[in-house]
Amino acid sequence: MIMPRLSVALILGLALSGTSRADDDEYAHVSLREIRHNATSFKATKVAFKCRLNKTENLYAPFYTPFTPDRYAQVSAWGPESQVFREKDRLDLFPNLFARRDAKWLPELLETPRYSWIYVWGEVVNDFNDQPWIEMFDIEVLSDKHYTDHSLGAAIRGYEAFETGDMEGTLAELSRVSDYGLPKTDRFHVVKMKAKAAWALGRDEEAKRSAVRGLRIRPRDSELNAILEGVAPRALPEEGEKTEGEGGTKEGEGVKKEGEGEGEKKEGEGEGEKKDGGSLNELRERVARLERENEKLRLELDAANEELSISKEMPLRVAGEGKEGR
Repeated sequence: MIMPRLSVALILGLALSGTSRADDDEYAHVSLREIRHNATSFKATKVAFKCRLNKTENLYAPFYTPFTPDRYAQVSAWGPESQVFREKDRLDLFPNLFARRDAKWLPELLETPRYSWIYVWGEVVNDFNDQPWIEMFDIEVLSDKHYTDHSLGAAIRGYEAFETGDMEGTLAELSRVSDYGLPKTDRFHVVKMKAKAAWALGRDEEAKRSAVRGLRIRPRDSELNAILEGVAPRALPEEGEKTEGEGGTKEGEGVKKEGEGEGEKKEGEGEGEKKDGGSLNELRERVARLERENEKLRLELDAANEELSISKEMPLRVAGEGKEGR
């Protein structure tokens, strides 16, 4: 098993080789998402970022970039905000990471298990097709814990069951995932799903145990705190669930309700009151939509905060191999 490369011997070796704070200051520690969205702005910039390793690729553009199969190995990765158990995130791969074939650390990169978290130091050398093409100067394996094809498959099925409201199925699938074998970000998402599913089924003690484990990673998560305090709602809305008035056939549509027909208005019920009721329903619908959007933004913010925290804790380490031959 590949263990994190950071060690006392490594730190001493770096000190002897002359690596310094000034060297690391040459790199902009940013998110991969920011680089992808601003490829031209980061062109010719040294960058450092966290990502999740996927696999080797063969997607070269030799006429437009300096990367060719004979000189470079190519790998793809996910940004740290990607929840790989969700299909749309899993498909959002970044393929343009290149390492020189004579780099001393390349064998370790190629042996690093898929889904591992790594930290990359490199440079955006091209913005062809509005995408960053990044040469990697060095990498750091952040943990020996990671998803496997088996555990990720179970997490994918668990999430799909959760989205359809099958909470029993969610817990059955996630029981196959040893969250203790996952790094913090992945562990959090798994135990949070477990907590919400167990709470919806009325399995309070189980839900609270999972909530506690999730709160050790993100203490301010509002949903897990609500479960722990026993005040969370039991019914969990499904993803994309329509609320009243959001399209589709409304309950009772085409059938006159009491007080809606001509001459059936109750005393004192006028058009103004009907409008007020409609406005109230529209407000409720808007609040529901905003709450769903808020949850998505909260997840992205949590991922960004965790990424920033890890960036600050990373060792000041920069390889010199990428500078050779320039």
